Amino acid sequence: MNWRHIRQLTAMLWIGTITLFAIVPQVFADDRPLVCWGEGTLYIPAFHPRMQPLPEDYTYSIWPMVRHHLGVMPTLQSHPLGLDLMNRDLFAGLVYGARYSLIIGLGVSLIAMGLGIFMGAIGGYFHDQPLQISFGKLLGALMGIALGYFYGFFVFHFSYTPPPIWQQWSVLLLSTSFGVYGLGTLFKVIGLKYNVPIAPDRLVVGLVNFLEALPTFLWVLALIAFVEGANRGGEVGQGANIWIIISTLGFLSWPGIARVVRAEFIQHYTQNYVASAKALGYTDFRIMLHHILPNLLSIFWVLAVWTLGRAILTEASLSFLGFGANNYISWGKMLYFTGWGQIYHASTLALVCPSLMIFFTVLSLYSLGNYVKKNDSTYMWA
Repeated sequence: MNWRHIRQLTAMLWIGTITLFAIVPQVFADDRPLVCWGEGTLYIPAFHPRMQPLPEDYTYSIWPMVRHHLGVMPTLQSHPLGLDLMNRDLFAGLVYGARYSLIIGLGVSLIAMGLGIFMGAIGGYFHDQPLQISFGKLLGALMGIALGYFYGFFVFHFSYTPPPIWQQWSVLLLSTSFGVYGLGTLFKVIGLKYNVPIAPDRLVVGLVNFLEALPTFLWVLALIAFVEGANRGGEVGQGANIWIIISTLGFLSWPGIARVVRAEFIQHYTQNYVASAKALGYTDFRIMLHHILPNLLSIFWVLAVWTLGRAILTEASLSFLGFGANNYISWGKMLYFTGWGQIYHASTLALVCPSLMIFFTVLSLYSLGNYVKKNDSTYMWA
């Protein structure tokens, strides 16, 4: 076993440990026992936070590694990492912070991968041929987007109970679908039957170049401040909704993925198996979905891992500046508390430990991505 294998094994063990922190944090830090026996009944209180108080005369119990909860002031044990201003144990923050850091990272990675693969596949497959788009459906889609934005983001903003962000986007999606299929069919009936040639590759490349030319981090700050300022009546800097952070980072992270996927689709489009599929009469959608995409799974894995690492770093930076998710603890939020001097018991570990968690997690993700890249025989980096 050489150094490379040891490094990859260490990276997998670290990612596995962080995953356990995210899935079952109660095993590592909580103020309730994992298992206890009392009054002839077996209780599992750590995994049922809403259950009734435990019996006082339980015979035996199994406690977590650290008997501290994130929001409970402990009194029985020492605190090697210190307490913050609200008497929250910092080790519990590291454990529970893994959950929300990974949730944000995975959410951003899913959104960015979905948009990047879709845009890159359309631009790469149809790079040398224009698409014939119905003018009626195109006009209906534009009207549906305008209508959905007006009702989903403007009218609802002035209601007494503003809807959640997913409901606003659902209104936009439904309105766009109505515009494409409803208004588009109506426009076709009244005479708008001609098609408009659109070069998808030019649109994709132009949009990718435009978004990559923007200072991404500054745009993330601006969008979060704008959305939260509108929701709070102009007051910013008080933290953002976690789904706003995920959607904003995901939307601004897909251009690099689309560029790589587009290059791979252009390369595979000239292969013999694509020409054979075309000769057999397969549709373009079937060729993209069932023939080209399966050959790019290893590339998608590498891109997803790298996107996840960048998302964790960006979320930590946002949280450190005070623009992170409110009502959630993450490694970046712990750095924010430390940076503003909100440590109750002096401990340098309060600053070092969250930083090391971020560093080793991102380094392990990048290491796993490089391992897949180097050991996949079908991998061809464009």
